[in-house]
Amino acid sequence: MTIQDWGSVGEIVGAVATMATLLYLTTQIRQNTRTVRVASAAEIVTQQNESSRMLGQSEDITKLYFDGLAGRLLNEVQSRQFEMILGSWIGTH
Repeated sequence: MTIQDWGSVGEIVGAVATMATLLYLTTQIRQNTRTVRVASAAEIVTQQNESSRMLGQSEDITKLYFDGLAGRLLNEVQSRQFEMILGSWIGTH
């Protein structure tokens, strides 16, 4: 075999290796995307459970929450508490 033949074989091997690498990376990215989606869904469920637990802990918090949703008049402290409850559920404080 000549040098040119070896060069052609090298190019073919390089092309095959490049394709194999791209296929591997594609698989890894898809797997990572699935993992992130599952983790995100689990975090949402955890946050919803925490919200429900918070409401169920105290009759005062439950009353405050439903009074706020109904638009009933809240004093300044209650208004801030209601804002904090809603803020914690949507991720802002």
